[in-house]
Amino acid sequence: MMRFALLALYVELAALLAYPLVPIAVLFADNLGRLPSWAQWLETQDRPGLLGPPSEGYPASRWGLVRWLWRNRAYTLRNRYRATPNYNDWSLVVDGDIEFPRFGGSILSIVIESKGRRWWYRRWSLSFVHFVLYFHAGWKLLGYTEGARPAPNAKVSTGMFIGVAIRSDDLRG
Repeated sequence: MMRFALLALYVELAALLAYPLVPIAVLFADNLGRLPSWAQWLETQDRPGLLGPPSEGYPASRWGLVRWLWRNRAYTLRNRYRATPNYNDWSLVVDGDIEFPRFGGSILSIVIESKGRRWWYRRWSLSFVHFVLYFHAGWKLLGYTEGARPAPNAKVSTGMFIGVAIRSDDLRG
């Protein structure tokens, strides 16, 4: 648990540094929006440069890239600490509700163990018909419950380190 706390603190400090560093790094980005090598830990490995901003409705511009990278702070750094199970020898345990309820609270726990290593995800949520507020911690493991099996160097967010975060989302359906 101490390792997780130290890693979460390190990543959160890096995410806070993203606020002043991203605009500076974007000034030095190439014409495709790729950041210089000293700042690539701030990029999104799955949608680098100007590929990312339009996926969230931001313009494919320098200002859109700044907003995108602020939204996805220290993404490549978080990805360095991703869950990397060996699929020949692993276990996946899910306890709780994967889907958010329409109203009320829910808890979700996901644990992956492989070759003496362990990654986990916890989510506590409170839904209010049209939106949900949730607190989550650990690694992005939901994709594994849906069949995702990314390689250690995959360009997807499944398995990426979250740390600790509070989020909100809308409920569809």
